[in-house]
Amino acid sequence: MKNVQQVLVALALVLALAGLIGAIISGFGTRLGLWEFGSGFSVLKWSVYAAIAGVVLALAGAVLAVPAGARLLDTRLLAAAIVGLAVFGITYSFAHQFKKTPTVADASTNIEDPPVFVALIPVRVETAKNPLAYRRDEAADLQQRYFPDLTEVVEFDQPPAEVIRLAATVAEEMGFEIIDVAPREGRLEATDTTFWYGFKDDIVVRARPQADGKTRVDVRSASRVGYLDGGLNARRIQEFLQKLAAEMN
Repeated sequence: MKNVQQVLVALALVLALAGLIGAIISGFGTRLGLWEFGSGFSVLKWSVYAAIAGVVLALAGAVLAVPAGARLLDTRLLAAAIVGLAVFGITYSFAHQFKKTPTVADASTNIEDPPVFVALIPVRVETAKNPLAYRRDEAADLQQRYFPDLTEVVEFDQPPAEVIRLAATVAEEMGFEIIDVAPREGRLEATDTTFWYGFKDDIVVRARPQADGKTRVDVRSASRVGYLDGGLNARRIQEFLQKLAAEMN
């Protein structure tokens, strides 16, 4: 019995660690271009299965610990359970977020007249699987349902050129890669790269003068790949506008 318990403990730890390593490389392998994101997700799925199996075996090992005369709180059992649950919990939280806010990976503060990419056209045409134009028929309804405040008009007293210069400062603070700053055109384009999988999301900021002397700011954030984004692009816009408003004051 004791030998069986020891085998279960060892397998539990191996599977939990395999799940952790697999989950890590699933994203960074995609980021480094070793495989497509679909393959990365497959690696992640099997890593979660391994982690869950590790937890189950850890529990089985704990159950067998008492009759086998082994320590119930074996550090290897605890490690396997903690690592396995962490892999499952983090992955589940991401999956839950996508189900909670199943928005299309293209958000805009202006769904009737969204900002358009200019400097980013070549790279999006070459590398993006998603369309260049705003997918209004697919994206607008879901955005209005889950982020109804995103289309509220945002205006500032400063002229468009100054707004764009300050927008560039905010973009840099948020870690975006600045692609083009065109104050005279009232346009800023940048790219944000997600940490784990290295997904590229492109941002365009547009500043237009209004009849009352104010400047209206519209922002669009669109992923290059992936149909749903779990609200990531909308939340990025919200954070950007909050930081921009703070810069204006």
